[in-house]
Amino acid sequence: MTAEEHTKVLRRSGQQARYVCYHCSKAKGPCRQRAITEAVLERQLAAGLAAMEPEPDTVEGLRRALRESFEHEQEYRGTTLEALRRRQDELEKRKDVLIERYLDDCIPEEGYQRKYQAYREELFSVDTEIQRLSEVREQYVEEIELLLKLGSRLASLYENSDPSRKRAVVKLVASNLR
Repeated sequence: MTAEEHTKVLRRSGQQARYVCYHCSKAKGPCRQRAITEAVLERQLAAGLAAMEPEPDTVEGLRRALRESFEHEQEYRGTTLEALRRRQDELEKRKDVLIERYLDDCIPEEGYQRKYQAYREELFSVDTEIQRLSEVREQYVEEIELLLKLGSRLASLYENSDPSRKRAVVKLVASNLR
Protein backbone atom coordinates (compact mmCIF):
# COMPACT_ATOMS: atom_id res chain seq x y z
CA MET A 1 0.00 0.00 0.00
CA THR A 2 1.23 3.46 -0.83
CA ALA A 3 0.02 6.97 -0.13
CA GLU A 4 -0.42 9.88 -2.47
CA GLU A 5 -0.90 13.42 -1.23
CA HIS A 6 -3.07 15.73 -3.31
CA THR A 7 -4.09 19.35 -3.03
CA LYS A 8 -7.21 20.78 -4.52
CA VAL A 9 -8.39 24.36 -4.81
CA LEU A 10 -11.95 24.64 -3.54
CA ARG A 11 -14.18 26.54 -6.00
CA ARG A 12 -16.28 28.42 -3.51
CA SER A 13 -13.65 29.56 -1.04
CA GLY A 14 -10.56 29.45 -3.20
CA GLN A 15 -8.68 27.74 -0.39
CA GLN A 16 -6.45 24.73 -0.88
CA ALA A 17 -7.54 21.43 0.60
CA ARG A 18 -5.05 18.67 1.29
CA TYR A 19 -6.06 15.05 1.16
CA VAL A 20 -4.27 11.73 1.11
CA CYS A 21 -5.39 8.63 -0.75
CA TYR A 22 -4.02 5.14 -0.27
CA HIS A 23 -3.93 2.53 -2.98
CA CYS A 24 -2.31 -0.75 -3.77
CA SER A 25 1.35 -0.45 -4.76
CA LYS A 26 0.87 -3.40 -7.14
CA ALA A 27 3.99 -4.99 -5.72
CA LYS A 28 2.49 -8.43 -6.32
CA GLY A 29 1.04 -7.67 -9.73
CA PRO A 30 -2.09 -5.99 -11.06
CA CYS A 31 -4.71 -5.00 -8.50
CA ARG A 32 -8.32 -3.88 -8.95
CA GLN A 33 -8.76 -2.41 -5.49
CA ARG A 34 -9.93 1.19 -5.43
CA ALA A 35 -8.05 3.91 -3.60
CA ILE A 36 -9.32 4.88 -0.16
CA THR A 37 -9.03 8.12 1.76
CA GLU A 38 -6.89 8.57 4.81
CA ALA A 39 -10.00 8.89 7.02
CA VAL A 40 -11.35 5.54 5.79
CA LEU A 41 -8.00 3.85 6.31
CA GLU A 42 -7.70 5.27 9.83
CA ARG A 43 -11.20 4.02 10.72
CA GLN A 44 -10.30 0.56 9.40
CA LEU A 45 -7.05 0.51 11.35
CA ALA A 46 -8.76 1.69 14.55
CA ALA A 47 -11.41 -1.02 14.14
CA GLY A 48 -8.71 -3.64 13.59
CA LEU A 49 -6.81 -2.49 16.66
CA ALA A 50 -10.00 -2.51 18.74
CA ALA A 51 -10.70 -6.07 17.58
CA MET A 52 -7.23 -7.14 18.77
CA GLU A 53 -7.66 -5.70 22.27
CA PRO A 54 -7.95 -8.47 24.85
CA GLU A 55 -10.88 -8.57 27.25
CA PRO A 56 -10.17 -7.07 30.71
CA ASP A 57 -10.73 -10.49 32.34
CA THR A 58 -8.16 -11.99 29.98
CA VAL A 59 -5.62 -9.30 30.83
CA GLU A 60 -6.21 -9.80 34.55
CA GLY A 61 -5.87 -13.58 34.16
CA LEU A 62 -2.59 -13.13 32.31
CA ARG A 63 -1.29 -10.76 35.01
CA ARG A 64 -2.22 -13.25 37.74
CA ALA A 65 -0.56 -16.12 35.85
CA LEU A 66 2.55 -14.00 35.31
CA ARG A 67 2.82 -13.22 39.03
CA GLU A 68 2.30 -16.89 39.96
CA SER A 69 4.91 -17.96 37.45
CA PHE A 70 7.36 -15.45 38.86
CA GLU A 71 6.72 -16.71 42.42
CA HIS A 72 7.31 -20.32 41.30
CA GLU A 73 10.48 -19.25 39.54
CA GLN A 74 11.67 -17.53 42.73
CA GLU A 75 11.03 -20.73 44.74
CA TYR A 76 12.89 -22.83 42.17
CA ARG A 77 15.74 -20.35 42.10
CA GLY A 78 15.99 -20.38 45.91
CA THR A 79 16.07 -24.17 46.24
CA THR A 80 18.49 -24.54 43.34
CA LEU A 81 20.84 -21.89 44.76
CA GLU A 82 20.73 -23.61 48.14
CA ALA A 83 21.66 -26.96 46.57
CA LEU A 84 24.44 -25.37 44.51
CA ARG A 85 25.92 -23.66 47.57
CA ARG A 86 25.89 -26.96 49.45
CA ARG A 87 27.69 -28.60 46.51
CA GLN A 88 30.16 -25.68 46.41
CA ASP A 89 30.96 -26.14 50.13
CA GLU A 90 31.34 -29.89 49.68
CA LEU A 91 33.75 -29.44 46.76
CA GLU A 92 35.83 -26.90 48.70
CA LYS A 93 36.09 -29.35 51.62
CA ARG A 94 37.07 -32.22 49.30
CA LYS A 95 39.68 -30.02 47.68
CA ASP A 96 41.10 -29.14 51.12
CA VAL A 97 41.20 -32.82 52.13
CA LEU A 98 42.89 -33.66 48.82
CA ILE A 99 45.58 -31.03 49.42
CA GLU A 100 46.18 -32.34 52.97
CA ARG A 101 46.50 -35.94 51.75
CA TYR A 102 48.91 -34.86 49.03
CA LEU A 103 51.03 -32.92 51.50
CA ASP A 104 51.02 -35.96 53.83
CA ASP A 105 52.27 -38.10 50.90
CA CYS A 106 49.13 -40.27 50.92
CA ILE A 107 48.39 -39.56 47.22
CA PRO A 108 50.81 -39.66 44.25
CA GLU A 109 51.23 -36.37 42.40
CA GLU A 110 49.58 -37.60 39.20
CA GLY A 111 46.42 -38.66 41.10
CA TYR A 112 46.45 -35.39 43.02
CA GLN A 113 46.73 -33.27 39.84
CA ARG A 114 43.96 -35.18 38.09
CA LYS A 115 41.55 -34.99 41.04
CA TYR A 116 42.42 -31.37 41.84
CA GLN A 117 41.71 -30.33 38.25
CA ALA A 118 38.36 -32.19 38.30
CA TYR A 119 37.35 -30.37 41.51
CA ARG A 120 38.38 -27.00 40.05
CA GLU A 121 36.38 -27.58 36.87
CA GLU A 122 33.28 -28.61 38.80
CA LEU A 123 33.68 -25.66 41.18
CA PHE A 124 33.94 -23.31 38.21
CA SER A 125 30.76 -24.80 36.76
CA VAL A 126 28.92 -24.50 40.10
CA ASP A 127 30.16 -20.92 40.61
CA THR A 128 29.01 -19.96 37.10
CA GLU A 129 25.56 -21.42 37.72
CA ILE A 130 25.29 -19.64 41.10
CA GLN A 131 26.18 -16.36 39.45
CA ARG A 132 23.63 -16.89 36.67
CA LEU A 133 20.84 -17.75 39.11
CA SER A 134 21.73 -14.84 41.39
CA GLU A 135 20.98 -12.31 38.65
CA VAL A 136 17.26 -11.99 39.29
CA ARG A 137 15.40 -9.88 36.77
CA GLU A 138 12.22 -8.87 38.53
CA GLN A 139 11.84 -6.01 36.09
CA TYR A 140 10.59 -8.30 33.32
CA VAL A 141 7.29 -8.83 35.19
CA GLU A 142 6.67 -5.09 35.22
CA GLU A 143 7.65 -4.82 31.54
CA ILE A 144 5.19 -7.55 30.53
CA GLU A 145 2.43 -5.96 32.62
CA LEU A 146 3.11 -2.65 30.87
CA LEU A 147 2.85 -4.38 27.48
CA LEU A 148 -0.47 -5.95 28.51
CA LYS A 149 -1.75 -2.53 29.51
CA LEU A 150 -0.53 -1.04 26.24
CA GLY A 151 -2.13 -3.85 24.24
CA SER A 152 -5.46 -3.27 25.91
CA ARG A 153 -5.42 0.42 24.94
CA LEU A 154 -4.01 0.33 21.40
CA ALA A 155 -7.19 1.48 19.66
CA SER A 156 -7.69 4.51 21.90
CA LEU A 157 -4.00 5.38 21.71
CA TYR A 158 -4.20 5.22 17.94
CA GLU A 159 -7.38 7.26 17.63
CA ASN A 160 -6.15 10.04 19.92
CA SER A 161 -2.65 10.41 18.53
CA ASP A 162 -0.99 12.68 16.03
CA PRO A 163 0.04 11.18 12.65
CA SER A 164 3.61 10.33 13.70
CA ARG A 165 2.38 8.41 16.75
CA LYS A 166 -0.25 6.67 14.66
CA ARG A 167 2.52 5.49 12.35
CA ALA A 168 4.48 4.25 15.38
CA VAL A 169 1.46 2.25 16.63
CA VAL A 170 0.91 0.71 13.18
CA LYS A 171 4.63 -0.07 12.89
CA LEU A 172 4.60 -1.73 16.34
CA VAL A 173 1.57 -3.85 15.55
CA ALA A 174 2.67 -4.78 12.04
CA SER A 175 6.37 -5.27 12.82
CA ASN A 176 6.22 -9.08 12.69
CA LEU A 177 3.74 -9.47 9.85
CA ARG A 178 4.97 -10.99 6.62
